[in-house]
Amino acid sequence: MIDYNKIVAWMPHSNTFLPLVKTWGNKALIKDSEKYTDLYVDKLFDFIPNIIKSDYARHVVDLERYEDNKKETMSKYGLGMLYTKLTNGKDFNRDFTIIDSVLIQYYRNKHEELKGRVERVGDGCLLLDLHSFSKKERFVKVKGKMPDICIGYNSFDDLAYDTIDRIEDYCKSVGIKVGFNTPYSGAMTANTKVNHRSVMIEVNKDMYLIKNTLKSDYYKVVQHLKNIIEIIQRN
Repeated sequence: MIDYNKIVAWMPHSNTFLPLVKTWGNKALIKDSEKYTDLYVDKLFDFIPNIIKSDYARHVVDLERYEDNKKETMSKYGLGMLYTKLTNGKDFNRDFTIIDSVLIQYYRNKHEELKGRVERVGDGCLLLDLHSFSKKERFVKVKGKMPDICIGYNSFDDLAYDTIDRIEDYCKSVGIKVGFNTPYSGAMTANTKVNHRSVMIEVNKDMYLIKNTLKSDYYKVVQHLKNIIEIIQRN
């Protein structure tokens, strides 16, 4: 059984809210934001009670990026903590009702919240970095068939070899293609001395969405995710 009390769920890209000064002229931004939002990921994982979500779309402030652009590889594309470009490389006007200095403080507060929640759980906390992805995204490049689920981790302290084998065996038994650190890799960690593990789970949008709306049988995907998390917790 999953011990929910030992889990903290991090969902930095599940919100579509763009606090625009005006909508007119920002159609490209709205479309790009929707494309790169982890739509309904909060519904897929709502069985986890301890969830941290952003109040804004990632184009406003991306909680997953490093604050220091020198550390953030995506900043060279204009996709650092505060985006200056759309994902196609075109500039957009950051004409939001919230000024950037406030968003920077918001970013810091959210990471302090993450740290605090992990520390409240204590040693043995499992930090789940939760996302979705699409084969249409600019930075997704996979040879062959795209995985249905991507599991990302930082080291084998976070996800041991035998755990990977068990996840592979489970996914094969139910007809799911799983990728490890592909098409995305790594997982968010909390800046704390508390001993915790970090694992990222990314779900292919084709698994649970149709035209950006939940499929009627998305609950089947939810059950698979529960089973995978249970395997991870047994590590």
